[in-house]
Amino acid sequence: MCLRQVALNTERFGFWTRRYLAALVALFAMPVGAATITGGFSMAGSLVPGQDFSGPGTVDVSPQSMVVLAGTIAGDFSAYLSPFQVGTHKDVPYAPFTPVTDLWTVTGSLQPGLFTFSLDSLNIDFQSATQLSLSGTGVLTHPDFDDTPFDWVSNFQSLSQTASFSASTQVVPEPSTALMLALGLVGAGIVQRRGSASRS
Repeated sequence: MCLRQVALNTERFGFWTRRYLAALVALFAMPVGAATITGGFSMAGSLVPGQDFSGPGTVDVSPQSMVVLAGTIAGDFSAYLSPFQVGTHKDVPYAPFTPVTDLWTVTGSLQPGLFTFSLDSLNIDFQSATQLSLSGTGVLTHPDFDDTPFDWVSNFQSLSQTASFSASTQVVPEPSTALMLALGLVGAGIVQRRGSASRS
């Protein structure tokens, strides 16, 4: 093998090695997100009487009335929440909407720690004088987990003076997808390097 070919192979090896090392560094610099909250649950409670949802305004929720519904607790919440334990819920300004910090909270009864949800965006899914259905997105926090994007869906009935909502994890990319991509890049680099060596 001539010196020029050796130099060319060394240069190729260095180029591909640098590329795959850069990809691996970028991968491990990404947030892992393994400690986000998964699952969901529902709560129900009561409204302050005499509300009309036909126009703009705010839903007036009885703040200490919300209880966790049996049969709805799933995922990470199973280790913390029990049916019928009490949470809180703030009033909801729906038109115009303004973000609500700590919209609902519930403290774990099986394990300690406060779940707190802040509502960042809101949609009006159905509106009449006696019924209002809302959905929105925000961030759920708990001391044992990373801040987690969360979905919130609610229904308010003024005639029965009832309020209910469900909360569940948004779909987020799995960290394993990025890991598989990086491993694929490394594998492709090895195949490329072996192919170059066999041709020389």
